[in-house]
Amino acid sequence: MNDSPKRPVGILGGSFDPIHNGHLSLARAAMIELDLAETLFIPAWVSPHKTHTDVSPAEDRLAMLRLALQGQANCSICEIELQREGVSYSFDTLAELSSQFPQNAWRLILGADAFMEFHTWKDSERFMERCDLAIAPRPGFDWGEADRLLQQPYMKICGPLEPERDAQNAGRFINTRTGRRIAFLNGPVVDLSSSEIRKRIGSRQSVKNMLPEAVEQYIIHECLYTE
Repeated sequence: MNDSPKRPVGILGGSFDPIHNGHLSLARAAMIELDLAETLFIPAWVSPHKTHTDVSPAEDRLAMLRLALQGQANCSICEIELQREGVSYSFDTLAELSSQFPQNAWRLILGADAFMEFHTWKDSERFMERCDLAIAPRPGFDWGEADRLLQQPYMKICGPLEPERDAQNAGRFINTRTGRRIAFLNGPVVDLSSSEIRKRIGSRQSVKNMLPEAVEQYIIHECLYTE
């Protein structure tokens, strides 16, 4: 029997259409605060809540991801959802990764807005049987109110929860049934969205400092988001 500690690995999923500096900042914050060995960026074939919207071709989104992650230590791309095709459900991905890499301890990284919709996800009540959750702040949100947020009826899927008494930072909770944890990250807050970037490009506005320069050049070269 192998009792060695499992390797902590973050999961950051999304359409990445395009990937932007907010995604990278979130990954860095999670790596530092959770002491992650690695973060996997997992581009969705089609996100469940975006089934009826236009999504850029997978090859373009993957190419932009590769450019963005050049030089980013301990960050890599997992193409599991692109290879599977169809609607990309995070729990299915988590189950498959858990089976393939039992030596890893998974940390699912979510933005605050995604967390507010977490109760609508497929098998949402089962996530905390397989992984910890790391929640990123959004502008203006007071994480001192995190415990109140978790008491909302639709967040009972995360419970039963208690604050971690020995946590160095506020906003750390433990599921007393599974031993899994929820960590509200301290930041930094980066107010960016892919949809806003697409709109700005479509209306010929500057996106300087919103994207890695190599990603911006790829978008220009491939004439993405201009129609």
